[in-house]
Amino acid sequence: MQVTQQKINFNALRAKSFLLFFIIIIAQLFYITVLTKFEFQNFATLAIVGFVSWFLLNCLIKGSDEWSVQRFRSRWFTLLFFASATSTLLFSRSEYISSTILNGLAATRSDQSIGGGGWYSFLNSLFYPLALLSVFYKKDCWESGLFFILTLTVCIIDVVFLGTRNSVFFVIIFWFLFSENFDFKNGVKGYISLLFISVVFLTGFEYTTRVRSGFEGDPLDYWLEKAVESQVMAASELNTSTYESFGAVSSAFLPLFYLVAYVSHSIPEFLTFIRNFDNWFGTLAHLHLYYLAFTFQNTALVDEYLAILKFRPGYYQTFYASMIVDFGVFALLVPAFAIVAFLKKNTFLIAKIYLVPVFVLSTIENYLYTGLTPLRFLIFIVLGHFFLKVRK
Repeated sequence: MQVTQQKINFNALRAKSFLLFFIIIIAQLFYITVLTKFEFQNFATLAIVGFVSWFLLNCLIKGSDEWSVQRFRSRWFTLLFFASATSTLLFSRSEYISSTILNGLAATRSDQSIGGGGWYSFLNSLFYPLALLSVFYKKDCWESGLFFILTLTVCIIDVVFLGTRNSVFFVIIFWFLFSENFDFKNGVKGYISLLFISVVFLTGFEYTTRVRSGFEGDPLDYWLEKAVESQVMAASELNTSTYESFGAVSSAFLPLFYLVAYVSHSIPEFLTFIRNFDNWFGTLAHLHLYYLAFTFQNTALVDEYLAILKFRPGYYQTFYASMIVDFGVFALLVPAFAIVAFLKKNTFLIAKIYLVPVFVLSTIENYLYTGLTPLRFLIFIVLGHFFLKVRK
């Protein structure tokens, strides 16, 4: 394996992390004060969750300007990436593509017979961790460009034909934070790259939200109904006058408002969760679920138990709801212990890289669980220690 000592611009990482973090906070503040009826409890929840998340993120990337990585070029990495990409496209995604073309996305998502897995499942599980690591591959070689194209292809397929967003969203955020192509120091190139990735994400969000519902009428009619009646906003009382006023100016505001609600409803949902949760000594339910999934056992009973524990499953509830479900009153001790360990030199730096976007997005959801799943987190650490040379 060839390595090339090259200092990654981690100053840009810090700037981009906090920029994205505060954009999310501003969107959530706009949601609880303008798009919905103002309630002080929601404001207080955002203030507390936002401060804790900011503190943890700041501790996580403290001293990041001293990090350095060795860009690598490896035949084994290239072979493993292409094998995983080929398996993912041919054996996993092909079934979803054909079903969506023939039956539509809504029917595909409800068909439990699709995506049952097989001998190729583990190879497929390597793809997204490898896609993240490819950000650190040696630049200006043919493989790095092809890695990006294959990653983008799988992401587009997952959005269009599977209707999934969490994993794709996490990969996009990771690439934005760590890829030098999206650094503002690149001038026009950096802004064009950022505009491109924004357009791809917003287009995919609009498409999957509308098509997953099975709606086949006028998209403008759909968004008007979606913005006012969506269950995503059920935990708050809508300020309908805002929608009517902006909708009268341009209907383009409606999907934008829904996007804001999509990333912001976690705040009132977390408050609803806290009011209804009563297992304050922890249940380890998520960890049990992922253990069963990893060992190919039936997860139905644990899924039902989690649905009861989380009160409104399927909605974002910040990073902390699922941690409280697992660890109860000790929920904050887990990330705090990890942060303390991370502050030590040469300790868990591979994991630290992965967790930066997790904490950037922590006021939305626990992307350690719902991003690429804990299994892929562990795969990222193992592969990262093998291929990526990270030092402090």
